[in-house]
Amino acid sequence: MEQSIEMWKLRCQLAAFAMFVAIVFATTVPAQMGATDADVLRRMNTMQAANAALTTLGNMSNGRVSFDKDQASAARHNLIIAVRKIPRRFRRNRRDPASHAKPEIWFQWEYFVYNAGVAKRAALAIRVNSLSALQATLPQMLVACMNCHQTFRAPDG
Repeated sequence: MEQSIEMWKLRCQLAAFAMFVAIVFATTVPAQMGATDADVLRRMNTMQAANAALTTLGNMSNGRVSFDKDQASAARHNLIIAVRKIPRRFRRNRRDPASHAKPEIWFQWEYFVYNAGVAKRAALAIRVNSLSALQATLPQMLVACMNCHQTFRAPDG
């Protein structure tokens, strides 16, 4: 009974993760097309790389695609590279109408960097040696992304 409750909780977390990826990142690629500032484009490309990695891992975790340890490992690697770049990519307060970055990033820089560190640790904690390991460790990354985006990312539209 207790194990089935835990599985239900995990499935709910994974479903929330899939919805998060779909909603938050859905307009990233079209938005990049309108960005003109080089720094903003680099920021957006970094976030798109994180999105691509999370989509791969999320699709495996949710069973949309078969778990493949090598692909999961590559996605994890790409995610770690992307999240490590976040503070550097946002260091300069460059604005662009296509950007979803809120000014709070630069007003609350220390907190933003802290959140990027949480995301980095969550990415490093993702385990891809098995599907169950991925399912158990991926939700922490979702929480890190959502916490940061709730404060520092403007809504679409």
